[in-house]
Amino acid sequence: MLESCVAKGFSVVVLAPLDIHLKNFKGLPGVSFQQLVKLKPGSMNPWDDWLFYRELKANFKKLRPDVIFTFTIKPNIYGAHAAGRLGIPCIPSVTGLGYSYLIGGYQAQIAFAMYRWAFKNVKSVFFLNSSDQHIFDAKGIIDIEESRLVPGAGVDLKGFTPASKATSAPFTFLYVGRLLGHKGIREYVAAAKQLQKENISARFAVVGPLDTYNPSAIPPEEIAKWISDGIIQYHGEVQDVRSYYKASDILVLPSYREGLSTVIVESLAMERPVIASEVPGCLEAVDASCGWLVPPRNSQELAKQMKACMMLDSEILAKMGENGRERVKVLFSTQQAVKPYMDALRLIKQGLGIDET
Repeated sequence: MLESCVAKGFSVVVLAPLDIHLKNFKGLPGVSFQQLVKLKPGSMNPWDDWLFYRELKANFKKLRPDVIFTFTIKPNIYGAHAAGRLGIPCIPSVTGLGYSYLIGGYQAQIAFAMYRWAFKNVKSVFFLNSSDQHIFDAKGIIDIEESRLVPGAGVDLKGFTPASKATSAPFTFLYVGRLLGHKGIREYVAAAKQLQKENISARFAVVGPLDTYNPSAIPPEEIAKWISDGIIQYHGEVQDVRSYYKASDILVLPSYREGLSTVIVESLAMERPVIASEVPGCLEAVDASCGWLVPPRNSQELAKQMKACMMLDSEILAKMGENGRERVKVLFSTQQAVKPYMDALRLIKQGLGIDET
């Protein structure tokens, strides 16, 4: 997306905390970086949020951009409000409803009230799935006619290519994601335990960060026990997951809810079928041609489906993998993911009187 913005004649400033992902765009021509120091994703402290809002607003006031794109919950809420106060067009992308929505109660009510407050001057909002879009419409936060569905982050089909797994390797299930309760990691482990009790020989791999700031984070000692008990093989956080997709037979993501799962799309691009929960964000990515959907929060049904997949002929799994890649080509490539943002920039250019040519 950054490269496409620059190709359209925009200079781009990225506002974000300093982290390991900076290297992905550091030095990219036409792109500069400003560090955000006040963003505390897991904090529920209003003072922390106030400081973050002030930091965003000060940056926006100094930079005076033609348009602001925001992503994830706090940047969406405080970024949209700050942009509105300064009269700068802002397009938030709702990448998921997050922990507050999943636990419900007063935290969810506060979150929706904050969205309503922040989005009142926003002209367009992007959503990754129609369920989130309709929830925001029903709660009067947005007018659905002024919103748009986008196909997630997309996947680079040249980078994520089909790869054969070593035939001598054991049947391998793979979980890729943050180690959070609401990502379904405990259901994955419970299903693995069940299959091991039945003396079913398989490998259960896990790749992903601990994400300790999140209220749903799995305690390190619980993960250590899973490892010491021989239930999972934990590979930690990695920057390039492709070798792990290659070494697997099936991706398993028993999440409670997603925006639109990049992990699923990456796995399908590499021709690995998927078992996922029947929830928003997974429903859009998986269909019967390339995977299976199981009830969320149900380790027994998950174990049953994992066992059934092991019984399938390898040719069936291979065909489902091929179907998955074709699905990604049609719906979830990088080009499809970037197009809505480029369309928005084209309209903004026209509004500024800039010749598109």
